[in-house]
Amino acid sequence: MFDRFKKISSINEAVLGLIQNDIGEILVVARRGTKDMWGFPGGKVEFGEDHEGALRREVYEETGIIVSVGEYIYSNEVSGTIVTTYRVIVDLMPEDLCGDAGPVKWVTWGELIERSAFAEYNTAVRCYAYDPSC
Repeated sequence: MFDRFKKISSINEAVLGLIQNDIGEILVVARRGTKDMWGFPGGKVEFGEDHEGALRREVYEETGIIVSVGEYIYSNEVSGTIVTTYRVIVDLMPEDLCGDAGPVKWVTWGELIERSAFAEYNTAVRCYAYDPSC
């Protein structure tokens, strides 16, 4: 059966995971090549990979966290790449958060938007994560 989410073309796609803790902070990773710009864990969807597999792989590589993919939140084109964000459910949280992308930390929404290269996209994710009618 055809999987409508499986990457079958050369269109650039990326998936991101929204992970929140019990006090509403967002888990972010340092974007490659910078230590002061932050974003949701995630990355490129590889050819033949579906969104779920790509997101599980990317979150694990960047944070060491094993996750399940939850509900779709938001999607838009950013710098020539179709970026889609999902809620993720933490299945296994390691004692030390670390991964191949660099530092990992918990921040508030305000801190994320202030320290993000994609503030407009992250603002939309925040809106749709809590009020899908925005």
